[in-house]
Amino acid sequence: MSYLIDEMFLCFLFLDIINRSSALQTVIRAISTNIDQLVMTFFLDFTIIYLYSIFSFEFIYDYFFLSSIAESNDKGENACIDMLQCYLNIINMGMRAGGGIADNLAPASYYKDNAARYYFRFFYDLSFYVLVNVIMINCVLGIIIDTFGQLRDEKNRRDEDINSRCFICNIDRYEFDRWADGFRNHTARDHVEWNYVYFIYGLEQKDPTEYNGIESYVAKKNENEDCSWFPMLRALSIPEEKKENIEEIISGKLKNVVDEIKTTASKLDKMDKTITKLSNAMASAKSAVAPAKTK
Repeated sequence: MSYLIDEMFLCFLFLDIINRSSALQTVIRAISTNIDQLVMTFFLDFTIIYLYSIFSFEFIYDYFFLSSIAESNDKGENACIDMLQCYLNIINMGMRAGGGIADNLAPASYYKDNAARYYFRFFYDLSFYVLVNVIMINCVLGIIIDTFGQLRDEKNRRDEDINSRCFICNIDRYEFDRWADGFRNHTARDHVEWNYVYFIYGLEQKDPTEYNGIESYVAKKNENEDCSWFPMLRALSIPEEKKENIEEIISGKLKNVVDEIKTTASKLDKMDKTITKLSNAMASAKSAVAPAKTK
């Protein structure tokens, strides 16, 4: 763009700092993760403002007189001449003002038979402030803050999993500290992630005709995207009798999860049957009421 249009577009290269900073990437993710909720919230906000612009254009357009407009004469001009101008100015002035749209409008007089418009302005200004400047803006901020919380929880779970489980065998840190010479020694000596990376890379660079039996087995597994050749729940530093205990504990946890899933499925099935019975009863009741009405 800078070569075709103007060198001014070179300033956008400063945004490359987002790719170099993990903190800024987290900020972008906090906005983009729940972008659909943010878009719908802004849509509702702009819809509410559109309703206010209709009432403004019909009843209080004369209060939108601005005396400080650069392109106008010394007397100023009305900022609500048509619906589009009124709508855009309410978005611009109402959402940016701390007290709502009332901060940019002329005050309404209570005297000279103007009490009805005074009360209208009272509810108009107060409701705009509450709905747009308090509720809707805080809804947007709440969505972003909740997303920050979700990202922080996900990061904490990842960090906890990295620091408490072996990446290769998926055995808990506690088991190595209890039955072996420690989790750190295991990850630094027995199951080093980079050793597996180097091994896979070496297989890709090696001529398949020179594979030995183990290399052929692993290469075939990798072609099928099968990682069963990894020593899952197996480690040389843990005695064999303790490995069986670990497998029993994990299998027991898996069994509990499966049982919970089955229980939930049965409850959902019962609920579905109940809903079906209710819908059938309602349909039969409607069919019974219809002939009575015809009579």
